[in-house]
Amino acid sequence: MLAENKVLSMKLKQIHETMIDNERLYFMGRILGSITHNMKTPLMCIGTSIQSLKELINEYSNSIGDSLVTNDDHHDIAKDMEVAADNIYQYLVYLKDLALTLKDQTVSRSISQYNSFTIDDLLKRLNIILNDQLKVYRCTMNSQHNIDGNTIIKGKLISLIQVICNLVINSAEAYENGGTIDFKIDEQNGKVQFIITDCAGGIPKDIKEKLFKELVTNKGKDGTGIGVYSSYQIIKKDFMGDIEVVSEEGIGTTFIISIPNS
Repeated sequence: MLAENKVLSMKLKQIHETMIDNERLYFMGRILGSITHNMKTPLMCIGTSIQSLKELINEYSNSIGDSLVTNDDHHDIAKDMEVAADNIYQYLVYLKDLALTLKDQTVSRSISQYNSFTIDDLLKRLNIILNDQLKVYRCTMNSQHNIDGNTIIKGKLISLIQVICNLVINSAEAYENGGTIDFKIDEQNGKVQFIITDCAGGIPKDIKEKLFKELVTNKGKDGTGIGVYSSYQIIKKDFMGDIEVVSEEGIGTTFIISIPNS
């Protein structure tokens, strides 16, 4: 009997790990399109700025030796060149952030190089991923961060990104015609709290009671329930933290992720 229980426990552990990996692959597929879309605008703007810079260089070259062109004119051209160069730099930095975000999501959880990260690292990635996703559901997110951006979290960055995005998108999907999601980061009793709140009608009591125990859903036949369940497993296993849910039917739901402050 003991041997059978051990085998069963190992099988359950494998199922949990496979489920979390599958959820991550599904999540990655959803954000790839968003990141690709986000690359189009900065690439176009870089092209425009380069063209403007070329024209300004030609203008400056042609003005050399022209008695009608004053020193002030030269300074104005130089300022315009500086603006174009700054624009190119800012868009390149943004593209670098996109590339890092994409890399985060394609690296295996078991070999991820991020064993710790800052709140600013997390927020930068979340903004890139969620920006277009929330537009699809006609939702907006109000963010309030009562914590130092340099605060360090121990764990894998990609895992916490997945959990927060899962919960935020769940809130967005719960709205029938769009709405507002509040996202707050706070520090309480030596723990960092990530609080996600919606006013999308709440979760039925019978589902709420077993939300973190089974694969349950309140999304009808198309829901899998894997998002919330796997999120709970990730926070418990990877961050030694916890997730609480406060929900009132007809009103809304709040998820509170608590992680020890390193």
